[in-house]
Amino acid sequence: MGISRASLYRTWGHLKDEFEKRRAAAWAAGQQPDPREARLARLRDLNQRLTGKLARTHTELTQLKERHRHLLSVLAAKDDEVQRLRRQLSTFAPLPDQGQGDDAKGVVPLLRRDVWARPPDVTPFKVGFRGSSHTSPISHR
Repeated sequence: MGISRASLYRTWGHLKDEFEKRRAAAWAAGQQPDPREARLARLRDLNQRLTGKLARTHTELTQLKERHRHLLSVLAAKDDEVQRLRRQLSTFAPLPDQGQGDDAKGVVPLLRRDVWARPPDVTPFKVGFRGSSHTSPISHR
């Protein structure tokens, strides 16, 4: 059996003073003489880092949710525009045989032009509209 700390320090008060001086000196030197205090300091630091990370993650999630809402509204607007254009197209020229299936009878071919690349056989020419010198990249065939 050992002696309790309270009875030890009551009997041997100078030991208590010496222990507290050594502990204060070690603490001032940056050492953690008590492993529990070192663990508490490490856990406080970890808690602070995790709290910061949680706040950053929450901010990022909020921004992603806002971006998601915005993109959904853009997508809905584009879908509305496609539906409007389809209705407009159907009023101008009804297509014959709108049947179901994989045949391409009802498909209207569209010309595909790459806007960013100029074909090799295109030479610019000047179009004169009342003194303007606008160049147009139209092919001379």
